[in-house]
Amino acid sequence: MTFIVEPCPTGFRATARSASRLCAEAKTADEAIAAVMAKLSSQDAEVGVAPELFKLDIDAIRQAADACSKNPVLREFQMAREQYRREQDALDALEE
Repeated sequence: MTFIVEPCPTGFRATARSASRLCAEAKTADEAIAAVMAKLSSQDAEVGVAPELFKLDIDAIRQAADACSKNPVLREFQMAREQYRREQDALDALEE
């Protein structure tokens, strides 16, 4: 189960990325996720499904993104991709 956790006036809001789109607000991100999990557990008990918890570590993602941005091979790949996109956009404009 994937959650979107975002700041809100009362602390944090956790929203389950599922068909139910359940959400809860609490003082901490962990409490908000726990509240959504409790809602999911009671809902899933009715249909017999056990949710899986996946917590997204934003700091780890930022560190990975920073490391990737400093990688010269990835930077070269991104520049080549952007050049290709510009060329394709120019060709598309000619076809119109």
